[in-house]
Amino acid sequence: MGAGDGFRRITSLVLAIGTTRDGIVLIDEIENGLHYTIHKDVWKAIAKAARDFNVQIFATTHSLEIDPRCSCRPFREGESYDFRYHRLDRDKVTGQISPMTYDKDVLDAAVDFALERALDGTDCIYISFDIDCIDAGFVPGTGWPEPGGLLPREALYLLGKIVQKAPVCGLEVVEVSPPYDISDITSLMATRVICDTMAHLVLSGQLPRSKPAYIYPEAQPELVEWS
Repeated sequence: MGAGDGFRRITSLVLAIGTTRDGIVLIDEIENGLHYTIHKDVWKAIAKAARDFNVQIFATTHSLEIDPRCSCRPFREGESYDFRYHRLDRDKVTGQISPMTYDKDVLDAAVDFALERALDGTDCIYISFDIDCIDAGFVPGTGWPEPGGLLPREALYLLGKIVQKAPVCGLEVVEVSPPYDISDITSLMATRVICDTMAHLVLSGQLPRSKPAYIYPEAQPELVEWS
Protein backbone atom coordinates (compact mmCIF):
# COMPACT_ATOMS: atom_id res chain seq x y z
CA MET A 1 0.00 0.00 0.00
CA GLY A 2 1.63 3.21 -1.15
CA ALA A 3 1.61 6.38 0.94
CA GLY A 4 -0.79 8.25 -1.31
CA ASP A 5 -3.02 5.24 -1.81
CA GLY A 6 -3.04 4.55 1.92
CA PHE A 7 -4.07 8.10 2.76
CA ARG A 8 -6.96 7.86 0.30
CA ARG A 9 -8.17 4.59 1.78
CA ILE A 10 -7.92 5.78 5.37
CA THR A 11 -9.73 8.99 4.48
CA SER A 12 -12.51 7.03 2.80
CA LEU A 13 -12.87 4.83 5.89
CA VAL A 14 -13.13 7.83 8.21
CA LEU A 15 -15.70 9.43 5.89
CA ALA A 16 -17.67 6.17 5.88
CA ILE A 17 -17.67 6.17 9.68
CA GLY A 18 -18.91 9.75 9.76
CA THR A 19 -21.67 8.94 7.28
CA THR A 20 -22.71 5.81 9.18
CA ARG A 21 -23.45 7.54 12.47
CA ASP A 22 -24.95 5.12 15.05
CA GLY A 23 -24.40 2.21 12.66
CA ILE A 24 -21.95 -0.57 11.79
CA VAL A 25 -18.95 -0.43 9.42
CA LEU A 26 -17.31 -3.57 7.99
CA ILE A 27 -13.67 -3.10 6.96
CA ASP A 28 -11.91 -5.67 4.78
CA GLU A 29 -8.32 -5.72 6.02
CA ILE A 30 -6.94 -7.46 2.94
CA GLU A 31 -8.67 -5.23 0.41
CA ASN A 32 -7.69 -2.06 2.26
CA GLY A 33 -4.23 -3.25 3.28
CA LEU A 34 -4.86 -2.41 6.93
CA HIS A 35 -3.99 -5.47 8.97
CA TYR A 36 -4.44 -4.64 12.65
CA THR A 37 -1.13 -6.27 13.71
CA ILE A 38 0.84 -3.99 11.37
CA HIS A 39 -1.07 -0.70 11.24
CA LYS A 40 -2.01 -0.30 14.92
CA ASP A 41 -1.68 3.50 14.90
CA VAL A 42 -4.03 3.71 11.93
CA TRP A 43 -6.54 1.47 13.69
CA LYS A 44 -6.36 3.67 16.78
CA ALA A 45 -7.32 6.68 14.67
CA ILE A 46 -10.16 4.73 13.05
CA ALA A 47 -11.38 3.55 16.46
CA LYS A 48 -11.37 7.11 17.79
CA ALA A 49 -13.50 8.24 14.85
CA ALA A 50 -15.85 5.34 15.53
CA ARG A 51 -16.26 6.38 19.16
CA ASP A 52 -16.93 9.98 18.16
CA PHE A 53 -19.72 8.92 15.80
CA ASN A 54 -21.00 5.97 17.88
CA VAL A 55 -20.17 3.45 15.15
CA GLN A 56 -19.32 -0.21 15.69
CA ILE A 57 -16.35 -1.47 13.67
CA PHE A 58 -15.92 -5.03 12.47
CA ALA A 59 -12.78 -6.08 10.59
CA THR A 60 -13.03 -8.93 8.09
CA THR A 61 -10.17 -10.90 6.59
CA HIS A 62 -9.85 -13.55 3.92
CA SER A 63 -7.05 -15.30 5.80
CA LEU A 64 -7.45 -18.01 8.43
CA GLU A 65 -4.67 -16.80 10.73
CA ILE A 66 -7.07 -15.63 13.46
CA ASP A 67 -9.72 -18.31 13.66
CA PRO A 68 -10.68 -20.71 10.86
CA ARG A 69 -14.24 -20.85 12.19
CA CYS A 70 -15.06 -17.18 11.68
CA SER A 71 -14.10 -14.45 9.25
CA CYS A 72 -15.55 -11.46 11.10
CA ARG A 73 -14.39 -10.03 14.42
CA PRO A 74 -14.56 -6.71 16.23
CA PHE A 75 -11.52 -4.46 16.02
CA ARG A 76 -9.40 -4.92 19.07
CA GLU A 77 -6.27 -3.57 20.64
CA GLY A 78 -4.75 -6.22 22.87
CA GLU A 79 -7.68 -7.81 24.65
CA SER A 80 -9.93 -4.74 24.71
CA TYR A 81 -12.85 -4.56 22.30
CA ASP A 82 -13.04 -0.80 21.84
CA PHE A 83 -16.52 -0.64 20.35
CA ARG A 84 -17.93 -2.87 23.06
CA TYR A 85 -16.54 -0.76 25.86
CA HIS A 86 -17.86 2.34 24.14
CA ARG A 87 -21.36 0.89 24.02
CA LEU A 88 -21.18 -0.08 27.68
CA ASP A 89 -20.06 3.41 28.72
CA ARG A 90 -22.99 4.91 26.86
CA ASP A 91 -25.39 2.50 28.57
CA LYS A 92 -24.16 3.64 31.99
CA VAL A 93 -26.04 6.89 31.40
CA THR A 94 -29.39 5.09 31.15
CA GLY A 95 -28.57 2.19 33.44
CA GLN A 96 -29.88 -0.24 30.82
CA ILE A 97 -28.30 -3.11 28.92
CA SER A 98 -28.68 -2.90 25.15
CA PRO A 99 -30.36 -5.88 23.43
CA MET A 100 -27.24 -7.35 21.81
CA THR A 101 -25.19 -10.48 22.37
CA TYR A 102 -22.45 -9.61 24.85
CA ASP A 103 -19.28 -11.50 25.62
CA LYS A 104 -18.47 -12.42 29.21
CA ASP A 105 -16.12 -9.48 29.75
CA VAL A 106 -18.90 -7.00 29.03
CA LEU A 107 -21.46 -8.91 31.11
CA ASP A 108 -19.01 -8.96 34.02
CA ALA A 109 -18.48 -5.21 33.67
CA ALA A 110 -22.24 -4.66 33.68
CA VAL A 111 -22.58 -6.70 36.89
CA ASP A 112 -19.80 -4.76 38.60
CA PHE A 113 -21.39 -1.46 37.63
CA ALA A 114 -24.86 -2.53 38.80
CA LEU A 115 -23.60 -3.87 42.14
CA GLU A 116 -21.59 -0.72 42.77
CA ARG A 117 -24.84 1.22 42.69
CA ALA A 118 -27.03 -1.39 44.39
CA LEU A 119 -24.69 -1.94 47.36
CA ASP A 120 -24.12 1.74 48.02
CA GLY A 121 -25.27 2.19 51.63
CA THR A 122 -26.89 -1.25 51.91
CA ASP A 123 -25.97 -4.55 53.53
CA CYS A 124 -27.60 -6.88 51.02
CA ILE A 125 -29.65 -6.91 47.84
CA TYR A 126 -33.17 -8.09 47.01
CA ILE A 127 -33.45 -9.38 43.45
CA SER A 128 -36.64 -8.78 41.50
CA PHE A 129 -36.23 -10.74 38.27
CA ASP A 130 -38.57 -9.41 35.59
CA ILE A 131 -39.07 -12.33 33.20
CA ASP A 132 -39.82 -10.03 30.26
CA CYS A 133 -36.21 -8.84 30.23
CA ILE A 134 -35.66 -12.01 28.18
CA ASP A 135 -36.45 -12.02 24.47
CA ALA A 136 -40.13 -12.67 23.74
CA GLY A 137 -39.26 -15.68 21.59
CA PHE A 138 -38.15 -17.53 24.74
CA VAL A 139 -40.78 -16.26 27.21
CA PRO A 140 -44.11 -15.60 25.48
CA GLY A 141 -46.07 -15.98 28.72
CA THR A 142 -45.68 -12.45 30.02
CA GLY A 143 -47.82 -9.36 30.09
CA TRP A 144 -45.26 -7.27 28.22
CA PRO A 145 -43.24 -9.32 25.68
CA GLU A 146 -39.90 -7.73 24.82
CA PRO A 147 -38.67 -8.39 21.26
CA GLY A 148 -34.90 -8.10 21.17
CA GLY A 149 -34.47 -8.81 24.87
CA LEU A 150 -31.67 -10.74 26.53
CA LEU A 151 -30.95 -14.32 25.58
CA PRO A 152 -31.69 -16.82 28.38
CA ARG A 153 -28.01 -17.67 28.76
CA GLU A 154 -27.14 -13.98 29.10
CA ALA A 155 -29.81 -13.39 31.74
CA LEU A 156 -28.80 -16.49 33.71
CA TYR A 157 -25.13 -15.54 33.50
CA LEU A 158 -25.86 -12.06 34.85
CA LEU A 159 -27.99 -13.51 37.63
CA GLY A 160 -25.32 -16.01 38.62
CA LYS A 161 -22.61 -13.37 38.77
CA ILE A 162 -24.78 -11.07 40.87
CA VAL A 163 -25.61 -13.79 43.39
CA GLN A 164 -21.99 -14.92 43.67
CA LYS A 165 -20.66 -11.40 44.15
CA ALA A 166 -23.21 -9.90 46.55
CA PRO A 167 -25.12 -10.90 49.71
CA VAL A 168 -28.69 -11.73 48.72
CA CYS A 169 -31.60 -11.41 51.14
CA GLY A 170 -34.40 -12.41 48.77
CA LEU A 171 -35.58 -13.12 45.24
CA GLU A 172 -38.82 -12.78 43.32
CA VAL A 173 -39.67 -13.62 39.70
CA VAL A 174 -42.35 -11.33 38.29
CA GLU A 175 -44.32 -10.75 35.07
CA VAL A 176 -44.98 -14.47 34.48
CA SER A 177 -48.45 -14.88 32.96
CA PRO A 178 -49.45 -18.56 32.48
CA PRO A 179 -52.57 -17.74 30.38
CA TYR A 180 -50.30 -16.28 27.70
CA ASP A 181 -47.73 -19.07 27.91
CA ILE A 182 -46.99 -21.70 25.27
CA SER A 183 -46.20 -25.23 26.48
CA ASP A 184 -45.18 -23.76 29.86
CA ILE A 185 -41.85 -22.55 28.48
CA THR A 186 -42.07 -19.25 30.36
CA SER A 187 -42.88 -21.05 33.61
CA LEU A 188 -39.94 -23.37 32.99
CA MET A 189 -37.69 -20.35 32.51
CA ALA A 190 -38.95 -18.83 35.77
CA THR A 191 -38.27 -22.14 37.52
CA ARG A 192 -34.77 -22.18 36.07
CA VAL A 193 -34.16 -18.68 37.43
CA ILE A 194 -35.15 -19.80 40.93
CA CYS A 195 -33.15 -23.03 40.78
CA ASP A 196 -30.06 -21.29 39.44
CA THR A 197 -30.29 -18.67 42.16
CA MET A 198 -30.45 -21.35 44.85
CA ALA A 199 -27.47 -23.13 43.31
CA HIS A 200 -25.38 -19.96 43.20
CA LEU A 201 -26.32 -19.18 46.80
CA VAL A 202 -24.88 -22.55 47.76
CA LEU A 203 -21.77 -22.10 45.61
CA SER A 204 -21.13 -18.66 47.12
CA GLY A 205 -21.52 -19.98 50.67
CA GLN A 206 -24.73 -18.06 51.39
CA LEU A 207 -26.69 -21.29 51.86
CA PRO A 208 -27.24 -23.12 54.12
CA ARG A 209 -27.38 -20.47 56.84
CA SER A 210 -29.22 -19.83 60.08
CA LYS A 211 -28.54 -16.18 60.88
CA PRO A 212 -27.37 -14.06 57.95
CA ALA A 213 -24.63 -11.75 59.17
CA TYR A 214 -26.07 -8.80 57.29
CA ILE A 215 -29.45 -8.90 59.09
CA TYR A 216 -29.62 -6.59 62.07
CA PRO A 217 -29.54 -8.40 65.44
CA GLU A 218 -33.08 -7.43 66.44
CA ALA A 219 -34.42 -8.92 63.20
CA GLN A 220 -32.51 -12.20 63.33
CA PRO A 221 -34.59 -15.34 63.87
CA GLU A 222 -33.96 -17.53 66.87
CA LEU A 223 -32.61 -21.00 66.28
CA VAL A 224 -35.17 -23.74 66.82
CA GLU A 225 -34.04 -26.98 68.42
CA TRP A 226 -35.76 -29.98 66.85
CA SER A 227 -36.24 -33.13 68.90
